[in-house]
Amino acid sequence: MIAAQIYLDFTRMPKSKRYIESNSRDILFSGGFGCGKSIALCMRAILLAGKYPGTVGGIFRFEGADLRDTTMRTFFDECLPAGWFKRGIWNKQERLFTFPNGSKIMFRDLKNMRGLKSLRLDWGAIDQMEEISREMAELVRGRIGRSKSECPPYFFATCNPEGHNWLWQDYKNKIKIGSLLIEGAMTDNPFLPEEYVAKCLKMPDYWVKRYVFGNWDIFVGQVFDMWDANIHVFDPLAITMDKKWTFGYSIDYGMTNPTAIGIYFRDFAGNIFKVWESYVVNQPVMYHAKMLKNEIEQLMEKGYRIDISMIDPHARNKTREDESKTRLVSIIDDYNDNGIYPIPGNCDFDAGFNNLIAQLQIDSEHIHPITGSKGSPHFYVSKRCPWTIEEFTSYKYKDISPSRSNTENSSERPRKYKDHTVDEARYFCMEAKRIGVNGIEAQETTEEAYNILSRSVLYGKNFSRKKEEFDYARYGCKN
Repeated sequence: MIAAQIYLDFTRMPKSKRYIESNSRDILFSGGFGCGKSIALCMRAILLAGKYPGTVGGIFRFEGADLRDTTMRTFFDECLPAGWFKRGIWNKQERLFTFPNGSKIMFRDLKNMRGLKSLRLDWGAIDQMEEISREMAELVRGRIGRSKSECPPYFFATCNPEGHNWLWQDYKNKIKIGSLLIEGAMTDNPFLPEEYVAKCLKMPDYWVKRYVFGNWDIFVGQVFDMWDANIHVFDPLAITMDKKWTFGYSIDYGMTNPTAIGIYFRDFAGNIFKVWESYVVNQPVMYHAKMLKNEIEQLMEKGYRIDISMIDPHARNKTREDESKTRLVSIIDDYNDNGIYPIPGNCDFDAGFNNLIAQLQIDSEHIHPITGSKGSPHFYVSKRCPWTIEEFTSYKYKDISPSRSNTENSSERPRKYKDHTVDEARYFCMEAKRIGVNGIEAQETTEEAYNILSRSVLYGKNFSRKKEEFDYARYGCKN
């Protein structure tokens, strides 16, 4: 039984037909709304389950609600033959459908990634892959082909184009060996209602280009629209960090989400340089603390001194019992126990967000610290920080679908996704702004300045520098 006999006449949708029947082991179907991507993904999954008895496949999406309300609805209501559903077994609690021939398809969201590493899949599929990071996609890939099934280890996915993100890099710009990119448009689907297509074509030009015709070069809703890799990204070999520059780190902690850590320098002209990053998921505080300490200690041995040490303000919440079950502890307590002593960042999102925007904006009078050209930002990222570059490029506001275009405006805040490096960057930038270019500004006493710096260093509990040796002049404080 081929796809055309199960549901639609896919001979009228050659791109969907190619996606469904391709022997490529790595396929991405990119395109605008309504071009048949999700239906094609579900049809391919059903055909694989039917062709290879006893196999186990997985269909994934980032948000559980989207998986339930769209992908699973497409699978069961529009693709799976009614007879197959009646003869199969649906376990609603485990989100697992077993076919009459013993094949199984599980449905999982990727927002909570616990348990993913234990999966053993013959094939895997991700719907709307632009919603996730490359790391999440690789975790799914790593679960495929672990059995002795005759089914090839197929990985297939769909996406709406989202600018020059990691999908564009992997599938369109630098094509991976063995991968296949199929690009579709809304107008490829002859089964869509004419009035729906007409409504979409009346949307703004940028929206039509991206969501109707699947243009990769259009990225409306991009938060950092001033971001330019030719300007904001620097080669670390092109600059030497002065030992008197402001130096520090910032942490955005996560467990099921990535923990993002950045190490920064700020020069006397107010330029901020992010020189190192860590972006790791599913690891405890001990792991992150050890890695950060290693980097910090190497810099301290070279004579650099820590001025700023920040962490997500929510990390101070005491939410669980310690091993002795005698006291409540926080994430900050865990870092302290592992030799890292950060202080909570500024919890005012709007202030931090607007400050970061200001650092990224091109200042027409500012001189670029490396090229010497006039008209430059104040925030730069090393090319050795690919996760930061990816998130700053793809950070976006909430999309507006055609059905809500008349009743809803764009969200004034970015969506809470792919923002981990952005969050830790704004914690650092807010603290850098507070202490000023030459250090802590407008402190009333040297005692207060000393106390603030002592709690900001890496080894805060063992701060041993004597007050008489404290370089108050460096920090712009009264002596």
